[in-house]
Amino acid sequence: MEWCQTAKSDYKCITAWPSQPPKAFIAENFEFFLDGEIPIQNITDTPSPNISSIRISWRTQKNKQIGEKMPFFCDANNPVLCPVAAVLRIICSALLLHKTLGLPLGVCPVPNHPTQFQYITAAKTADFLCLATRHAHKFPSKHPDISAWSAHTIRVTAANLLHWAKFSDSFIQNCLHWRSNTFLMYLNTLYVAQSHKTALTLDLHGLQSPPPSTQCPAEPHEYLTPSTSYFLFFGLFLLMTILYFNLHHSSP
Repeated sequence: MEWCQTAKSDYKCITAWPSQPPKAFIAENFEFFLDGEIPIQNITDTPSPNISSIRISWRTQKNKQIGEKMPFFCDANNPVLCPVAAVLRIICSALLLHKTLGLPLGVCPVPNHPTQFQYITAAKTADFLCLATRHAHKFPSKHPDISAWSAHTIRVTAANLLHWAKFSDSFIQNCLHWRSNTFLMYLNTLYVAQSHKTALTLDLHGLQSPPPSTQCPAEPHEYLTPSTSYFLFFGLFLLMTILYFNLHHSSP
């Protein structure tokens, strides 16, 4: 809803609003700031290294938090993952293609027609993620797990990254705009779990990982680690063996 469409040639609008703006993000949903939260009026006139933060506003979103605003800070240590740099790339690429501030930013060139644009769809995103999954995990083309990757995978991965960085469940729910705690069912379910955990020193999305003294304690769903699950299974097995022995070998 916030970034992709269902069709390549058209976009969904907020029909309840008089001007019927797009549901997806447009350029005016992003505010840019210098150090000290000094607003930047025209980002094209400001060298990108001078931009320290952005503020994103949602006109509409799935969790019904209409009008919500959230700041993100520049991440100079991880420029590939820097949210400010990412937004600048998205806006500049979109304006280069459709040259219209009021159109959705989720666009890409039409194949074989680089000066024309089409809207990015959830289906196309899923196809791309499935292809990336095959290459990253060396899956055969017919592997049954490939279909598990979809446009929703982006959000699930973000939840796992924050979880591994010891952010609280309530923070993850608010940061990623989950309406409930259903995101808990997605934690630690990805093939990329260990590779992401070791590759990431989280200054991600402009968020510093909390120091050890303030990190949240383990939550209920975190207590069952591989080692504790092994001992739990072994204990249950031992208990069942004792019960079986007593039932079948006790005197009448």
